[in-house]
Amino acid sequence: MSAKDNTDALEAAHNAGLDKMAEQFPDDVARAFEFAKSLAERLPRDIAPTDEPAHVFRAGSTEQ
Repeated sequence: MSAKDNTDALEAAHNAGLDKMAEQFPDDVARAFEFAKSLAERLPRDIAPTDEPAHVFRAGSTEQ
């Protein structure tokens, strides 16, 4: 892992409020950052918000 990648990871951790984590475990934060980037790269980009299924919750019984 390059120093630039490590710097980007630590900067992202600080921006997310993970200052202590970034200071105590910089290598772990850098590995997690790279893994998160690889996951994000695999997400489809051509999905519109309307393609998301509706999340419906009905409290109580459905019988009336």
